[in-house]
Amino acid sequence: MIWESVAFTTVLDLVIVTLAGASLFVLYCHRAGLARIGQSALAAVLAVGAVTIGLFYFVELVVVWVVPLWLSRSEAMAIAEALHRNYSWLVMLVVSAAFGGGTYLVRKTFQRAQLLEGQVRRGRRSLGEHLERSAALAYAQRIAQVGNWNWDLRDDTAEWSDEHFRIFGYVPGEFEPTYQRFIGSVHPEDRERLDTASSAARRGDVPSALEYRVVRPDGSIRFIHSQAEVRTDPLGKPIRVFGIVDDITELREASEAVRQSEEQMQLALRGAGLGAWDSNLRTDQVSCNDRFKELLGYGAGELAMDKRVWAELIHPEDAQVVAEAVDAHRQGRTEQFAIEHRVRHKRGHWIWVLNRGRIVGRDASGEPRRAAGTILDITARKRAQERVQELNRNLERRVAQRTAEANAARSELQRVFDLSVDMICVVTLDGRFQRVNPAFGRFLGYAKDDLIGVKYIDFVHADDREATLVAVREKVVAGEDILNFENRYRHKDGSYRWLMWNSRTVLGDGVAYGTARDVTEQKLAAEELLRHRDHLTELVAESTAELRIASAQQAAAASLGEKALGGMPADEIVQEAVTVVARELGVEFSSLMELLPGGEELLLRAGVGHADGLVGTLRVDVHRHSQAGYTLTSNDPVFVEDLRTETRFEPSMLSLERGLVCGISVIIRGPQRPLGVLGVFSDEPLALKREDGDFVQSIANVVGDAVAFRRASDEAREAADALRALAARLQDVREEERTFLARELHDELGQSLTGVNIDLAWMARKLAGREPQLQERALASMKLIGETIGAVQRISSDLRPPVLDDLGLLDATRWYVEAFARRNGLAASIELPAEVPDLATGLATAVFRVVQEALTNVARHADASEIRVVIESSDDSLEVRVIDDGHGIAEEETTGDLSLGLLGMKERAASFDGVVAVASGREAGTEVVLKVPLAANTGRPRVWQT
Repeated sequence: MIWESVAFTTVLDLVIVTLAGASLFVLYCHRAGLARIGQSALAAVLAVGAVTIGLFYFVELVVVWVVPLWLSRSEAMAIAEALHRNYSWLVMLVVSAAFGGGTYLVRKTFQRAQLLEGQVRRGRRSLGEHLERSAALAYAQRIAQVGNWNWDLRDDTAEWSDEHFRIFGYVPGEFEPTYQRFIGSVHPEDRERLDTASSAARRGDVPSALEYRVVRPDGSIRFIHSQAEVRTDPLGKPIRVFGIVDDITELREASEAVRQSEEQMQLALRGAGLGAWDSNLRTDQVSCNDRFKELLGYGAGELAMDKRVWAELIHPEDAQVVAEAVDAHRQGRTEQFAIEHRVRHKRGHWIWVLNRGRIVGRDASGEPRRAAGTILDITARKRAQERVQELNRNLERRVAQRTAEANAARSELQRVFDLSVDMICVVTLDGRFQRVNPAFGRFLGYAKDDLIGVKYIDFVHADDREATLVAVREKVVAGEDILNFENRYRHKDGSYRWLMWNSRTVLGDGVAYGTARDVTEQKLAAEELLRHRDHLTELVAESTAELRIASAQQAAAASLGEKALGGMPADEIVQEAVTVVARELGVEFSSLMELLPGGEELLLRAGVGHADGLVGTLRVDVHRHSQAGYTLTSNDPVFVEDLRTETRFEPSMLSLERGLVCGISVIIRGPQRPLGVLGVFSDEPLALKREDGDFVQSIANVVGDAVAFRRASDEAREAADALRALAARLQDVREEERTFLARELHDELGQSLTGVNIDLAWMARKLAGREPQLQERALASMKLIGETIGAVQRISSDLRPPVLDDLGLLDATRWYVEAFARRNGLAASIELPAEVPDLATGLATAVFRVVQEALTNVARHADASEIRVVIESSDDSLEVRVIDDGHGIAEEETTGDLSLGLLGMKERAASFDGVVAVASGREAGTEVVLKVPLAANTGRPRVWQT
């Protein structure tokens, strides 16, 4: 039984262990994803229980099956029973503890696995949402053309979004993005600025926004807007830069197009004479352009406009009308408001303006928030209308007065009928003229016989006949007068004139009496205003084109004027003028004819398109039958539409031979008389405008100024030469007078004084011992006469040193310098050449006088202790230098007496083509340098480098 009991128990335990192990294995395999989380701890616990049970039952088996080989079966069974009885509880306790701990670990592991499984599910859901958001972000970036980038500063690596690649012109993921690859795509002109920003980013300072250009692989250039932000580590060191890039090329192009459009609109408005305004209806602020202020007499920055200021500028009598028109538009009763009213000019007077405007912006509730419009100065038109109205009132008063007089005297009726300035007629009921006054002939060109018996409707314009007949029938049936009815009447020359009729039908007389007034000018003015309003856009476009052409022409005229002011020779200005007008007007032929002295001939001075040999030689007689002669008598540019049919003058043979058709010629004005004619011509018909004539006239004005300046310069130079010759002649006359006076003083007065002195000496000897007092007086007189003789000799020498005529320039200069030095107590140094070439007549005197004047200035002003005179001579020039060691001459001291002396020296030198220069310092003394050419005089001073 023990064997059976042990065997059964053993088998039962093995079955239990096997089932438990299989269950654990199945559980492990089935929930491997969850059990693996705690499999290490669970495997350790189960291993302890399994090993314990296995060892126990292994021992039992050994005892049951192996021990009987040595012992008896009963002994073996006893041992097995004792072992089972004594240790099976321990085994079961270990196994229970192991299985209990394993169960607890399995439960905790399953709980943790479930928690992890939930986290995994949430992570998968978050990952899916993140992937969806990433896809949406990439899609949004694709739509908005905005990309993002990430730059790691630690390893200098970068990440670009797909749209970043596309913006730079690459396939997403085409290459590994780096900073060098990025900077290589940047436009060369923007790389330095991007490098600077990158260096700042490495330091943690990155600009909030940057704009730069990139060059795509296909060569196209795109404008990029970039924003970035720097991330730092806990220590504040920059580690990463995040940013976005936005392709703003279309925005930049649109902005540039808007800017150009605004500039063109401003130019167009200015060309059309319109001032523009823009009003914020919420803040009552009003902005206006410069033309608006200019119309009111203000400068660009003078008028600060708002609703209150504008209300003060409007004439009080017009304020109510303006307010009503604006309110009607604000309430939607009109599409826009157009008001004629008065505003106060800066100078205090009133001007009429046509004020057009409309609401251009409303808020969500429909309330107006912004209005814009233009103003046009119509003062001249209003004054014309007022004059017309005044004339009409005057005419009406005159008609009423004469009608009253006609009622008083029947004889006066015919006179009124004949003298009326209005057209008066009597028409039968069948519509035929019965009587007409002379005014019909004056206004419509018909004689009375041409109209009597003719139906009036035959003279009415075809488009106005139906309306005229309807109006007549309605008024006649109703017994009413026809007042202010307008239609067009045929003039005898075939044209049509607008007439305004007033008529009354008298059925008892069987006639209708009518008066008409010519309102053609008023109708044309009204139609012109309508055309101006209807075609404003077209006018703006045309004005823009004309402004562009006018700007080019003005620039060409201004450039030519700058060249003239810059000193370009007149001959070059003339040639440049004909070239400029031909180029700017697009013609093949231009000419500039200069009016020769005497005013009888014109010389072809310059031209474009002429045959060789004509320019500078072709002369044309001036007469009124030629175009040039006709132009010289015209104050305005002469336009020629077709030379072949021209009747004002006879085209020249040269123009006809060249096949010229049209052109413009203008007068070249001078200060006193015309200087010539400037003309441009074309061999094809051209639509020449008034502005083209003004442009040619402006070029002619520049030429006229240049030629007049050239002539004035020549006259001034001739006058200067004449004055210089006169000064030289005066110097010669003075030298002749000096020589004459010196000779007279030396010969006549000196000899007389010598004779008197001899007589006094004889008297003194005779009076010796007899008349002591008379002898003493005679001796005193002899002494005085001796001093007078010395003074006469000194004055004679100063006037004309004899040594200059006797010994020449060098010895005369040496003698004078030594005498001057002794007389003034100065040290003198003289350096003279051995000889000088033959000098022109009077030149030696001029050189000596310059030295004399220079030394005189030294004595008067220099306070010097030493003087030095140097004369150097060569084959072609003579140079004289006078140097002192005095206190020098300041620039402000060159006026007064000293400046007169310098001027005299310069005039003497200029008469021989020489120059005088003064070099001086406050403490360095003064040096006066005279340079005279010894070659033949040219009549004009030379320029010397001093």
